[in-house]
Amino acid sequence: MDDLHITYNHGNGEMLIHLDYFFPCSQVRFNKLLKIIELDWQHEAELKENLKVHFQKRIADLTALWKENSKLYYDSKEKAASTKAIIDSRKHPNGLPLSKDELKEARADFRAYTAAYKQALSDAKSNKRFKERFEKYLESM
Repeated sequence: MDDLHITYNHGNGEMLIHLDYFFPCSQVRFNKLLKIIELDWQHEAELKENLKVHFQKRIADLTALWKENSKLYYDSKEKAASTKAIIDSRKHPNGLPLSKDELKEARADFRAYTAAYKQALSDAKSNKRFKERFEKYLESM
Protein backbone atom coordinates (compact mmCIF):
# COMPACT_ATOMS: atom_id res chain seq x y z
CA MET A 1 0.00 0.00 0.00
CA ASP A 2 1.31 3.42 -0.91
CA ASP A 3 1.37 6.12 1.75
CA LEU A 4 2.05 9.83 1.49
CA HIS A 5 3.56 11.39 4.61
CA ILE A 6 3.18 15.19 4.72
CA THR A 7 4.75 17.45 7.36
CA TYR A 8 3.86 21.15 7.49
CA ASN A 9 4.05 24.23 9.74
CA HIS A 10 7.70 23.60 10.72
CA GLY A 11 6.97 20.09 11.99
CA ASN A 12 3.86 21.03 13.99
CA GLY A 13 1.44 19.40 11.56
CA GLU A 14 1.50 15.94 10.04
CA MET A 15 -0.71 14.04 7.68
CA LEU A 16 -0.53 10.44 6.49
CA ILE A 17 -2.53 9.69 3.35
CA HIS A 18 -3.19 6.07 2.37
CA LEU A 19 -3.35 6.56 -1.39
CA ASP A 20 -5.26 3.35 -2.12
CA TYR A 21 -8.11 4.48 0.14
CA PHE A 22 -8.01 8.20 -0.63
CA PHE A 23 -8.20 7.88 -4.41
CA PRO A 24 -10.28 8.18 -6.51
CA CYS A 25 -11.70 11.33 -4.95
CA SER A 26 -13.43 14.46 -6.16
CA GLN A 27 -11.46 17.16 -7.94
CA VAL A 28 -12.15 19.58 -5.05
CA ARG A 29 -10.68 17.13 -2.55
CA PHE A 30 -7.68 16.55 -4.80
CA ASN A 31 -7.04 20.30 -5.05
CA LYS A 32 -7.13 20.54 -1.24
CA LEU A 33 -4.54 17.76 -1.04
CA LEU A 34 -2.30 19.64 -3.47
CA LYS A 35 -2.54 22.77 -1.29
CA ILE A 36 -1.55 20.73 1.77
CA ILE A 37 1.38 19.25 -0.15
CA GLU A 38 2.51 22.79 -1.02
CA LEU A 39 2.68 23.54 2.74
CA ASP A 40 5.45 20.92 2.99
CA TRP A 41 7.67 22.96 0.68
CA GLN A 42 10.82 21.01 1.60
CA HIS A 43 9.41 17.73 0.21
CA GLU A 44 6.86 19.10 -2.27
CA ALA A 45 8.60 17.82 -5.43
CA GLU A 46 9.15 14.37 -3.93
CA LEU A 47 5.52 14.09 -2.76
CA LYS A 48 4.17 15.14 -6.16
CA GLU A 49 6.46 12.66 -7.87
CA ASN A 50 5.13 9.91 -5.58
CA LEU A 51 1.60 10.89 -6.56
CA LYS A 52 2.47 10.78 -10.26
CA VAL A 53 3.99 7.31 -9.92
CA HIS A 54 0.94 6.10 -7.99
CA PHE A 55 -1.43 7.52 -10.63
CA GLN A 56 0.49 5.93 -13.50
CA LYS A 57 0.47 2.58 -11.72
CA ARG A 58 -3.28 2.80 -11.06
CA ILE A 59 -3.97 3.79 -14.68
CA ALA A 60 -2.11 0.68 -15.88
CA ASP A 61 -3.98 -1.53 -13.39
CA LEU A 62 -7.36 -0.06 -14.31
CA THR A 63 -6.67 -0.48 -18.02
CA ALA A 64 -5.91 -4.17 -17.47
CA LEU A 65 -9.06 -4.60 -15.36
CA TRP A 66 -11.13 -2.80 -17.98
CA LYS A 67 -9.90 -5.16 -20.70
CA GLU A 68 -10.50 -8.20 -18.47
CA ASN A 69 -14.06 -7.11 -17.65
CA SER A 70 -14.75 -6.32 -21.30
CA LYS A 71 -13.69 -9.84 -22.30
CA LEU A 72 -15.82 -11.32 -19.51
CA TYR A 73 -18.78 -9.24 -20.71
CA TYR A 74 -18.54 -10.51 -24.29
CA ASP A 75 -18.02 -14.12 -23.21
CA SER A 76 -21.01 -14.04 -20.84
CA LYS A 77 -23.16 -12.23 -23.42
CA GLU A 78 -22.36 -14.89 -26.01
CA LYS A 79 -23.15 -17.73 -23.57
CA ALA A 80 -26.44 -16.04 -22.61
CA ALA A 81 -27.43 -15.69 -26.27
CA SER A 82 -26.69 -19.33 -27.07
CA THR A 83 -28.52 -20.49 -23.93
CA LYS A 84 -31.50 -18.28 -24.85
CA ALA A 85 -31.62 -19.92 -28.29
CA ILE A 86 -31.66 -23.36 -26.65
CA ILE A 87 -34.46 -22.30 -24.30
CA ASP A 88 -36.53 -20.79 -27.13
CA SER A 89 -36.22 -23.84 -29.38
CA ARG A 90 -36.38 -26.30 -26.44
CA LYS A 91 -33.80 -28.38 -28.28
CA HIS A 92 -30.11 -29.12 -27.92
CA PRO A 93 -27.87 -27.76 -30.71
CA ASN A 94 -27.78 -31.28 -32.20
CA GLY A 95 -31.62 -31.33 -32.47
CA LEU A 96 -32.55 -33.55 -29.53
CA PRO A 97 -35.37 -32.18 -27.36
CA LEU A 98 -34.65 -30.88 -23.83
CA SER A 99 -36.04 -32.69 -20.83
CA LYS A 100 -37.85 -30.68 -18.14
CA ASP A 101 -34.79 -30.83 -15.87
CA GLU A 102 -32.49 -29.71 -18.68
CA LEU A 103 -34.83 -26.84 -19.52
CA LYS A 104 -34.89 -25.80 -15.86
CA GLU A 105 -31.08 -25.94 -15.74
CA ALA A 106 -30.79 -23.94 -18.99
CA ARG A 107 -33.04 -21.20 -17.57
CA ALA A 108 -30.91 -21.03 -14.41
CA ASP A 109 -27.76 -20.84 -16.56
CA PHE A 110 -29.34 -18.06 -18.64
CA ARG A 111 -30.08 -16.02 -15.50
CA ALA A 112 -26.52 -16.55 -14.26
CA TYR A 113 -24.98 -15.53 -17.60
CA THR A 114 -27.22 -12.47 -17.80
CA ALA A 115 -26.26 -11.37 -14.30
CA ALA A 116 -22.58 -11.99 -15.09
CA TYR A 117 -22.54 -9.87 -18.24
CA LYS A 118 -24.44 -7.04 -16.57
CA GLN A 119 -21.97 -7.03 -13.66
CA ALA A 120 -18.99 -7.20 -16.02
CA LEU A 121 -20.35 -4.24 -18.01
CA SER A 122 -20.85 -2.24 -14.83
CA ASP A 123 -17.33 -3.06 -13.62
CA ALA A 124 -15.80 -2.19 -17.00
CA LYS A 125 -17.55 1.17 -17.06
CA SER A 126 -16.46 2.04 -13.52
CA ASN A 127 -12.86 1.01 -14.25
CA LYS A 128 -12.84 3.20 -17.35
CA ARG A 129 -14.33 6.12 -15.39
CA PHE A 130 -11.71 5.75 -12.62
CA LYS A 131 -8.93 5.54 -15.22
CA GLU A 132 -10.12 8.78 -16.80
CA ARG A 133 -10.23 10.41 -13.37
CA PHE A 134 -6.61 9.41 -12.65
CA GLU A 135 -5.59 10.79 -16.04
CA LYS A 136 -7.30 14.05 -15.11
CA TYR A 137 -5.37 14.13 -11.83
CA LEU A 138 -2.11 13.78 -13.77
CA GLU A 139 -3.07 16.61 -16.10
CA SER A 140 -3.91 18.97 -13.24
CA MET A 141 -0.59 18.44 -11.46
